[in-house]
Parts: sequence; structure tokens; C-alpha cells
Amino acid sequence: MVWIFHRFSILASRNVTFLGAVMCLAIPGQLLSISGDDPLEKVGKVSFGGMVKEVNLAYVPEVQVGDYVIVHVGFALSIVDEQAAQQTLTDLQQIMAIS
Repeated sequence: MVWIFHRFSILASRNVTFLGAVMCLAIPGQLLSISGDDPLEKVGKVSFGGMVKEVNLAYVPEVQVGDYVIVHVGFALSIVDEQAAQQTLTDLQQIMAIS
């Protein structure tokens, strides 16, 4: 399953047009580390198939290192199981190969 969120403004460099609407993807990644004590300022390093980015963890206070999270515009929005995350990454790779 590919997680797609409707966009009202340009928030990322890669956009997807679907039925005339501009969309952007929320991508799964694996949490490598967590830093910060304040729940609103807690951040983590997340690996997206080898590319590591820092993301805000305020929306997933229960997240643990090793968990997979869905990330959209720099925010981890939810925790997903590894199988769903891997399937989504595979689906995205297939979409990129086609386009």
C-alpha cells in the first residue's frame, strides 16, 4: 500500500499528479536513533533505504529505535509494521521504474 496525502502547496521536490490533483507521498523509513527530551522537539534519524534524514517525532511519542514510521514533510505521522513498510518501498520502486 502506498501512502498518499493530498497537497495544497508545493512541499517536496517530487510530485505526483493524480486525476489533476497535485499529490505528495509519505514514505516509510526505519528509525535509527532518537534525540531530545521535550516531546514536541524530539527528533530521530530515519533511514529511507540508505538515505538518512532527521525527522520530527512529536506525532509518535511511543516510537522506539528500530520501528518503521511513515514520514511526510519531515514529520513521522504513524508507526507501521516492517512488512507493510517493505511492501510500500517495493511499490514505490516499481512506480519510479515506470515513470
